[in-house]
Amino acid sequence: MLAGPGNVVNLTSERLSSKRVRLAWAAPTSPSTCTVLYQLSYCSSPSYWQQDCNHTTLSLPVNTTEVSLRVEPCRYNHVSVTAVGDEGNSSAEMLVVSPRANNPQPPTKLEVDVVNSTTFTLSWEDPQDDRTECRLGYRICAGVAGHEDYDCMFEPRHLTYPDTRSTWTNSHSPTAACTSYTTSVSTVYNSLDLHGTASDTASITFHTAPENVADLKTTYNQTTISLEWSESQSECADHYVVSWCNVPYPWYDNCRPETHNTTTSVTSFHIAGLSACSYYWVAFSTVGEDGLSSETKELVITPPVADEVRSLDVMYEHGSQFAASWDVVGGDACVSSYRVCWRASGAEQEECDHSRLNNYESRYNLSLLTCSNYTLDVVPLDVYNDTSDSVTAYFATGMLYHCFLSYRSSGFDSHLVMTFTLVHTDEDKKKPLQNYSTTALSLAIPMQGSLTKFPVEPALASPSSQVADTY
Repeated sequence: MLAGPGNVVNLTSERLSSKRVRLAWAAPTSPSTCTVLYQLSYCSSPSYWQQDCNHTTLSLPVNTTEVSLRVEPCRYNHVSVTAVGDEGNSSAEMLVVSPRANNPQPPTKLEVDVVNSTTFTLSWEDPQDDRTECRLGYRICAGVAGHEDYDCMFEPRHLTYPDTRSTWTNSHSPTAACTSYTTSVSTVYNSLDLHGTASDTASITFHTAPENVADLKTTYNQTTISLEWSESQSECADHYVVSWCNVPYPWYDNCRPETHNTTTSVTSFHIAGLSACSYYWVAFSTVGEDGLSSETKELVITPPVADEVRSLDVMYEHGSQFAASWDVVGGDACVSSYRVCWRASGAEQEECDHSRLNNYESRYNLSLLTCSNYTLDVVPLDVYNDTSDSVTAYFATGMLYHCFLSYRSSGFDSHLVMTFTLVHTDEDKKKPLQNYSTTALSLAIPMQGSLTKFPVEPALASPSSQVADTY
């Protein structure tokens, strides 16, 4: 029985592109005369070890010693070549092909776009090659310049976008202020090993900015904003920058700010000449000797809507009625309304109402506690309900009087019977806490006359003191 041909010799592959390789081999050395054709079989899989994929088989003439083969990029392509004879076949010569570059290219045009005392942002352009599909991501390393200890991490490719510069920010590993750092970026490609093949690195060295002041404080009135801070502790701090502008809304920051630089020996600054009825955007930063700026502290400040509410007068009338009036010093052009709030002494909650004028009269159905001390606060509001300082006044409520009137006519004279009952009630006004005597007066009123005023002195049942009022 004749033996089949031997195996092909020196099966190799050469990368032509990200999707094509050249396979080459030599004819079997012994025996070779019985070879009639070659059988090429290949398939692709995500794993180096997975060979049970759907194979494609090609029959090639016996004089073929190389072939250009289209393969799947970024995958493992399992290839085998078998010599086929009249009486049998050789064993398959196998090869695993991954169309990876022999010399992966690093990123280009690496730059530091943004840097402050704790963070920096890198940007770069992707390598100009045909291996976009096989690019897994980037290996980024950063550390203090001149030191050997570098922190490295892998940035997946899905965080970058085609036709744009790739970016990365060290959000999880803050830097130190006024320090030189070196960072490097290399491209990681899919490869035959499990960790990927990295290109050479692109590196850049930069200096971080000073820290901003930690204790920035603001005070303000209707005309001036005052800033105070402690001197910066960063050794590379050169000066401070204060910027501000007035904006129509508290969330609006699209303005052309005024800017002022101060030396690091200065620890306060005043912004004067504020416009009425405006919000102010204020920014503060510390700048280093090389011009790098710290992270910016931004504030939105609302000057008071009025200079001050003064001359608050409150008058308790009777029962649950009171009235209040006040003056606004500095004008009320920015005032939309006034919030009027009152609270009984010892009460946990206050009651509030609004007035568009500089006076207020309580409603008739208001529930005030009798014989109680009250605090009254008036606060001016602007259209966004931002407030300025409030003004406070006090008043006390009295007892509750009930007056029952009856009228009867007899002949030419009329008789008016007036019954007064003085009652001190509990907080719910449902039952008396003390009983008072009732005083009934029977008055004869001539038909031609009228009764306009009469003194009444209701007598207490106990104790012996008396309460007098005029009706």
